[in-house]
Amino acid sequence: MNFRRISLLIIISIAYGSTGLSQTSRKQKPTAPPLALVKKDKSAYPKINNIEFLGPVEPDHLPSRSKPDHFVKPLKIPRVFSFPDDNCLHGYDMSHYQGDVQWSVVASDPLAGFIYLKATEGVKLIDSKYTYNISECRRVGLKVGSYHFFRAQFTAEEQFNNFMSVVETNKQDLIPLVDVEILPRNVSHTIFINRLRVFCELIEKNFGCKPMIYTGRNFYDKHLARTDINCSNYKFMIAAYMDDEPVLTNDDDYLIWQFTSTGHAEGVRGKVDISRFRGSHSLNEILY
Repeated sequence: MNFRRISLLIIISIAYGSTGLSQTSRKQKPTAPPLALVKKDKSAYPKINNIEFLGPVEPDHLPSRSKPDHFVKPLKIPRVFSFPDDNCLHGYDMSHYQGDVQWSVVASDPLAGFIYLKATEGVKLIDSKYTYNISECRRVGLKVGSYHFFRAQFTAEEQFNNFMSVVETNKQDLIPLVDVEILPRNVSHTIFINRLRVFCELIEKNFGCKPMIYTGRNFYDKHLARTDINCSNYKFMIAAYMDDEPVLTNDDDYLIWQFTSTGHAEGVRGKVDISRFRGSHSLNEILY
């Protein structure tokens, strides 16, 4: 009787000890938090802000730099890009993205026929290099003009006021340029065209000439070709990064083809947009 009682106590003790160890082990084992408590880092994802990118978009942010902007001697970067025609007059459009440009070196290129500088964007942004760049271009004798990056979510009047806050008509060699590349999803096509039309009319009233419009080939075909903002009523610079000259809807005629956004030029650090006149079109057509 005593032996049975002792055996039973041993069995109960072993069972209880095993259970206690198992519970202790489970308590010490780290557990993952419930899914509801796991917060994703939204900053790791690109923010599009409901904007549909339909054409080549000009970069607005300064790239990280591995070298300083000052040089002990004049910068000489050999041209490595293969131009469609080595004897064809070409031009660059520049902004703060290119950093400090050595304009005297750019001017030494006999084929550098025209320069468009970013002045403003939307209703508040003013390009930080605009004042310096246009002053230098004029100093070294380059033909220079100014452009505004159009944002359809803002009124034409607000954007025009921003543009004219820094652009002086008596310092322009070229007609103004309107950069039209994006259409916000929450802005109807009708409102977009109306605002663009009013902006162009304000430019024309102030400058005494219509602006030229810059856009991508696909954007033109989709959003502009069948409106009154087309090649029949305005001069166009068309961006299409391809080997052959782009063809627009209905064979619409345009003045300038921007054929690369990754070109290289002496006096310019990094990549640059390069354009050229097409067909019989010439610099005289965009002189102010």
